[in-house]
Amino acid sequence: MKLFKLIFILFGVWILCAETALGQKPGFVPPPRRKSSDLYRNPVRVMLNQFSITGTTGYGLAMYSHELNNVYFYQSQSNQIIVPIVDGVPAPTGVVAGNSNWFNRSTYGDTLDLTNYFEVPYRPLDEPVFNPELRREFSMATDTMPLKFRSLSHSIPIGVVVHFNYLNFRAGAGATFERQYFTSFKPTTFKETIRPFEPEVSPVFFQRYFATVGYKFYDFWSYSFAGEAQIGVLRGGGKIKGEQPIYDYAVIQRGAFFNLGISIEKNLSEYFRVIVKPSFDYHTFNTNLTEAGISIPHKQQTFFIQAGVSINIPDIRRCPLPSCAIQLKHAHNGNNEIVRGQPIHKHQNPVMGQNHRKLFRYKWKNRNKIEPY
Repeated sequence: MKLFKLIFILFGVWILCAETALGQKPGFVPPPRRKSSDLYRNPVRVMLNQFSITGTTGYGLAMYSHELNNVYFYQSQSNQIIVPIVDGVPAPTGVVAGNSNWFNRSTYGDTLDLTNYFEVPYRPLDEPVFNPELRREFSMATDTMPLKFRSLSHSIPIGVVVHFNYLNFRAGAGATFERQYFTSFKPTTFKETIRPFEPEVSPVFFQRYFATVGYKFYDFWSYSFAGEAQIGVLRGGGKIKGEQPIYDYAVIQRGAFFNLGISIEKNLSEYFRVIVKPSFDYHTFNTNLTEAGISIPHKQQTFFIQAGVSINIPDIRRCPLPSCAIQLKHAHNGNNEIVRGQPIHKHQNPVMGQNHRKLFRYKWKNRNKIEPY
């Protein structure tokens, strides 16, 4: 019995000493640990956190193509014109008027003199050698063999998109402003005879306004892959030598453009990503040659490779204490608001080595310091 009492007294003394050593009063009960769900979050920030803003720039390679059908194509030493073929009407002779620009506007009235002043009633001798000075004129009817022209143009796009994100889905709207530089349209047939077509186009400033939807279909370590689709309208701006608009929208009818791409995202944190996005863009438009009564369809296919950053508005604010060195999401004593301990480009709850993968002394800014610390 005495032994039992002695053990009980010693156990009580041990408990008392343990509480005193921890700086707690006897009988102290620590408060229950707060759950993150019990901490205050600004509801406006929480809602805005569902939106992301993405800015990109890069390079675009545009392929233009069109096909001339059911027209007479005439080429002289200084000009190229097309004249529509009318059923039952013979090919024009003498001085002929036609359209010399069938791409970005309808330019009618240029003429060619098709009169052959050297026509003789017998078969002329074949040329013994090829003399390009004797081959300056060319004509063909495209009702039996279509004549195609193609061109490769280069562009620099700058875009911004606002997404609303829900689970792995995203939807939003955006705009892209593109500076495009045109090259000559080269024929796909009679390449040795027909000169490249030179439309009256200087560098064009395009504006694209679109709606977009996407789905993040794969995550690999800190990388994410999302498929995105865009549909919108395209307008071309600028003036030729500061005088008339490059595109005459009185005769041009543009359809919607469609864009499909894959966004490859490097997640530096839950709020900040670096992205690379290859995509393919398809667009068509028609140029109505009102004087000739015909329409020329054009295809505009563009491959883009763009890079940029995407930022989510943080759902919690940065810790207001300047001396705070906590790198996790946290709340200070007496404060029920959860705050973050890192800038938006770093993980808010980093694992070991996630935010500091290189020792401080080996960082570039300390390369010349004797005492980097």
